[in-house]
Amino acid sequence: MNRLSVERQAAILSALVEGASVLGTARMMGCDRETVLKLLVDVGEFCSTYQDFAHRKLETTRLEVDEIWAFCGAKARNATHDGHGDLWTFTGIDAEYKLAVSWLVGARTVENAVDFMQDVAARLVNRVQLTSDGHGFYLTAVRAAFGFARVDYAQLVKKYGQQEQGVDAARRYSPPVCIGCEKERMIGRPDTGLHASFQCETPWSTRPPATARSRWRTFASLILVRLYGSTSRRGTATAKILALSRRTWR
Repeated sequence: MNRLSVERQAAILSALVEGASVLGTARMMGCDRETVLKLLVDVGEFCSTYQDFAHRKLETTRLEVDEIWAFCGAKARNATHDGHGDLWTFTGIDAEYKLAVSWLVGARTVENAVDFMQDVAARLVNRVQLTSDGHGFYLTAVRAAFGFARVDYAQLVKKYGQQEQGVDAARRYSPPVCIGCEKERMIGRPDTGLHASFQCETPWSTRPPATARSRWRTFASLILVRLYGSTSRRGTATAKILALSRRTWR
């Protein structure tokens, strides 16, 4: 059986990391698309296993969590096959060192939020200041994972402006404008001061979604769909690989 050399494998991964498409990488390296996808799945499974063992007893003191929307096969309203539809990548980012403490790919449900937060809590040794958006399931998940003794938890609730007049919400091609944020204490005593050393904020947890949306079409937000056109089927491989390589999948 033919096997790629280590040098060619490294070249393929380098091209993918730099944002090249799967088909583009296959053409540049003179190999089949399925070869690129198989290598990506193998590397993803190894990275997931390595992260599971290496990211333990972390001394994180400031954590931000968020979710990245994507789809597999087709969006929820157009899905006709099992396993197709919307999926979410929950991410937990150390705001000081920009380390991905944990992540989970699955549906946007309370059960997945609890599983994700319990995995985060199991990796930390310190009391942590935790910030999330205003989604309701986070409070349930944080209570189940941390209780009240190991976390200072606050939500950053974004407020959006009025929608464009005469435009159906389902048909607009750009997100509403954020006109402000409110910081709400939920558990413990999180520092919400504007000039405090540990502020209640989520800028780093939103950086991975922005990067993913700019590189992979299945992660495209409304504004990127308007800029780059309709979503291509080629990018669905990324979502499938994420689903296959995660320890927890629902």
